[in-house]
Amino acid sequence: MRQTIPRVLAATRGVHWYVPALLSLTLVPLSFYSYLAFHIIAELFAITIAVCTFAVAWTTYPFSRNGTLALLGLGYFWVAVLDLVHTLLYKGMNIFPVLSANPATQLWLEARYAEALLLLAAPSFLRREVRPGLSFVAFGLVAVGLVVLVLIGAVPDAFVEGEGLTAFKVFSEYAIVALLLLALAHLWAKRQLLDERVVGLITAAILFTAMAELSFTLYVSVYGLSNLVGHVLKIFSYWAIFIALVEFTLTHPFRQMARGATTYDAIPDPTVVVDREGFIRQVNRAARDTIGVAGAQELLGEHVHGLFHQPELSPQVCPACTAVREGRAASAIELRRGERWCEITLSPVRRAGENVGAIHVARDITERKRSELERQRLTAELEATLGSLRESQMKVIQAEQSHSLGILSSGIANELNNPLMGVLNYVDYAENKSEGRTREVLRKAAREVRRVQEIIRKMLVFAGPAPSELGPVDVAQTLEQALQFVSAVLRVGHIEVRQEIQERMPPARARAEGMQQIMLNLILNARDAMEGRADKVLTLRAWQDGEWDYVQVQDTGEGMGAETLEHLHVPFFTTRPRRGAGLGLPLAMSIVNDFGGTIDFESEPEVGTTVTVKLPVWTTGR
Repeated sequence: MRQTIPRVLAATRGVHWYVPALLSLTLVPLSFYSYLAFHIIAELFAITIAVCTFAVAWTTYPFSRNGTLALLGLGYFWVAVLDLVHTLLYKGMNIFPVLSANPATQLWLEARYAEALLLLAAPSFLRREVRPGLSFVAFGLVAVGLVVLVLIGAVPDAFVEGEGLTAFKVFSEYAIVALLLLALAHLWAKRQLLDERVVGLITAAILFTAMAELSFTLYVSVYGLSNLVGHVLKIFSYWAIFIALVEFTLTHPFRQMARGATTYDAIPDPTVVVDREGFIRQVNRAARDTIGVAGAQELLGEHVHGLFHQPELSPQVCPACTAVREGRAASAIELRRGERWCEITLSPVRRAGENVGAIHVARDITERKRSELERQRLTAELEATLGSLRESQMKVIQAEQSHSLGILSSGIANELNNPLMGVLNYVDYAENKSEGRTREVLRKAAREVRRVQEIIRKMLVFAGPAPSELGPVDVAQTLEQALQFVSAVLRVGHIEVRQEIQERMPPARARAEGMQQIMLNLILNARDAMEGRADKVLTLRAWQDGEWDYVQVQDTGEGMGAETLEHLHVPFFTTRPRRGAGLGLPLAMSIVNDFGGTIDFESEPEVGTTVTVKLPVWTTGR
């Protein structure tokens, strides 16, 4: 407590003490001319200050939530009411029929007791909730009761004409000073919970009030000098309480907001403070520069969506606006506005647990997005290039394998063909000379030898050089002829055939016998794949697209897995050894490749297979 006076002086620097000082300098000379006028003006000034204090406390409590300052504001209003009644009953006013200064002095004591008790109790509400309406009514009832006690003569005399102050009055003044000192001790015991400047102002008010009460123990006449000094000190006391409330509830918050605005200006990204509906309440320099305005006033009240968010979205579905309304923190909300991209970050602002708005930061990420899009484009191009390279590599490998196997097949076929002819001749001779069971066995042997010869013939076709003459081939007609060759087989297998053939298709650049061999091979493969299936549908399609003719054979067979698809180009690879030698598809691929086309396979197990042959359209002169 030894540092009380220095701290008070330091904390109350900058307070506009010149206001009560100028008033006092004006009133003191007036008191020598008309003390009654001095008294009226001094009391009315104090009453006005008390009412203003009440107005500030009542209005700002929902935001400040400071119970101590709210209680002081509510209580000082009714202290001011007691002071007003004291002024009206003052000797010489002649408003009410009073013949003595005693009633006004009694009311003065009651007001000072109420003020001292209020200052003593107020620090206890620093962490307590105050109910303003109930507290106001309670203070009012006490004030009315104190006035009634004076009017019915229930209060001891405080002033006797011709004698001056009574012992009760003097004792009461000292008791009030004691209460004020207790209030000061109580305040300083809890000073850590209040702003230092507010503590200094309330301390000053208590000290001014205590000195005023001491001066009121000395006068004999209600118009005396000590009475004058007491009223002047009272003016300073009320002024200190008023400034304390204004400082904490108005000046301090706006100072913090000003500091916040300065802090926001230091943020390089456009930053605005919005209410929960998205309307701008505060804006930093970067935001003003981004929008292209000189002053913040041009943006205040504007909706943030129209200035920073994606215009194609309405505020109702905009993710940033939705987060503001719901009071959610959000980060990395990417929105596009024209050619620019921004990343929105939201930090909710809450007051008393209620969402009141958000701090909205919009960071320009246009260059980053452009880099990401460029990287995605380059990655896609690279993947496409790698895919093309892999496809070309596979074709080269397949061509090399086919060439090597062709050479090998040609050698094997030529070496085997002559001995097989001899074997077939001997078997035929033996068959003609035999009977019964032996004849039947030899007939089967001859059939199998001829089957081997057919395989060798295909190997020679696969290995031998293709004729160089390519000409126009009617795709639809070739497909129809191939279908006629196998129509009986398809009927026996209960296979439904569907055709989707484009009319007046241009001819393909190919050879008729090669085209027919391709179609027969694909149709028979589809027939074999659907063996044993309940739903057997063979779909044949043919169409032109630009400079290419397409033929497609689709079945609802057993389908193939990825591993099987990878080996379709390998000669002698087959999934049905009893049906063929595994040369049909490699031979078809080789023929299509000679035509300058491609053959693609799409298959899914238990669904079916689709084979698409792509051939160049015949152009005159080629």
